[in-house]
Amino acid sequence: KDPFINTVEFKNYEQFRAFDKKIDRALNEKNDLSVNFIVNYQASNPEYWVVYYKVGQYYQQKKWYNAAAKQYKTALNKEITTLLDRAEIQKKYQKVTRKIK
Repeated sequence: KDPFINTVEFKNYEQFRAFDKKIDRALNEKNDLSVNFIVNYQASNPEYWVVYYKVGQYYQQKKWYNAAAKQYKTALNKEITTLLDRAEIQKKYQKVTRKIK
């Protein structure tokens, strides 16, 4: 048995995975999420660009364009793993900022 399973880091990772599945389901099914959930989701992995990108997608679905733009901008300020992902976020950021004006 790997001793990592008993660490706080592993428990935090498992919690992040559960949050991530819930936001994916909410995006696919267009379900509502609580503010508390969003805060906890982002706090579970604050340096990971994906948590801001997915919340941006959620806000964009809700037509909350100012909030979506803020999330996309935060995601763009994190270390993004691929150029394709960065381009996708930039595209979504530009789309929501056009809706704001």
